[in-house]
Amino acid sequence: MLYINIAGNYGLAQLKVIADNLSDKIEGIPGVLSADVVGGLEREVKINVDANRLKYYSLSLNDVTNAISTENLNIPGGSVDIGSLNYLIRVPGEIEDPNIFGDLVVKLTWRDILYISGMLHRLFTGIKKEQSYSRENTSEAVTVIIKKQSGRIL
Repeated sequence: MLYINIAGNYGLAQLKVIADNLSDKIEGIPGVLSADVVGGLEREVKINVDANRLKYYSLSLNDVTNAISTENLNIPGGSVDIGSLNYLIRVPGEIEDPNIFGDLVVKLTWRDILYISGMLHRLFTGIKKEQSYSRENTSEAVTVIIKKQSGRIL
């Protein structure tokens, strides 16, 4: 394992973005199993739905969560070897603008298209509660933990 601390005068949100980009590049190196990011701030979107509207449309909370999870994910596309370099391919699909959540389709019937916006009570955006912390001396930092594939020499 190798730990890389990233610290500086950028704030935890920007350090997290830098660490995520570095992690993606490191995972493309042959022999690297994973490059996990610890620490930093992550955005969070909370969606409160109206229970009466769900009941009216005969929907469950699972219908709403399924609509969100199928539309809000990155899909791994494999890897490509070009010369001595290995590139990891991902198809980005994470929703960047929280207002787009309302445009997602929850249910499609022969006469109606039901959107999340029709079920919404309130939409909150904020910062996810930190579950891990990273420090460099006395400064806040973000850590990239690199693990190698077993039996491989880097």
